[in-house]
Amino acid sequence: MSNLGIVLLKGILTGFILSLPLGPIGIYCMEKTLVEGEKEGFFSALGMVSVDVVYGILAYLFLNQIEVLILKYETYLKFILGICLIVMGYKKFKSHFEVKQIENEGEGIVKNFFTCFLVTLANPSTVFIFVAIFTTLGIVEDNSKFLPLELGGGIFIGGAFMWFFITYILYHCRKKIELPILEKITKSCGLVLLFFGALTLVTLFYH
Repeated sequence: MSNLGIVLLKGILTGFILSLPLGPIGIYCMEKTLVEGEKEGFFSALGMVSVDVVYGILAYLFLNQIEVLILKYETYLKFILGICLIVMGYKKFKSHFEVKQIENEGEGIVKNFFTCFLVTLANPSTVFIFVAIFTTLGIVEDNSKFLPLELGGGIFIGGAFMWFFITYILYHCRKKIELPILEKITKSCGLVLLFFGALTLVTLFYH
């Protein structure tokens, strides 16, 4: 296999790892899938995956410079992230619960994409995770002018496939979940987002 093919596979693996739904935005995307539908959840997740691609390429190309910028503006970025999570969590927790019919609403899909894109963009600490993964997989040792594109493409493919699988499973499980449980899931998602948002702001005072 060519060097670029190996880099693509490493990028796909990186996308898989980063798309594990462990953080608040991942939980938000899963709730979107259960309550609003498969497309809504998937395109929300693609917003998050797209940021992973951006930060992945930047981490490879400008590792030292990016690290300096993140450390310089970390406080402001954390503040923005915390506020965004709190607002999203509050809206989820206080909103009138409604299971939406699954329709092809282009405007809503675009809004979901950019909502997750912008919130995830305010959390550039992901770059440090990229550094750890790239070092472990030996990506930083590769040298090719096409490598950033191959790497970014791999991250997107891996992340998109992972979230396609997650949203597909959740959507089909959705049919077996009763409405009161879906309502509790929405409220719980709101509380999780509120918690992570508050935690992010609290860490600013104890950093």
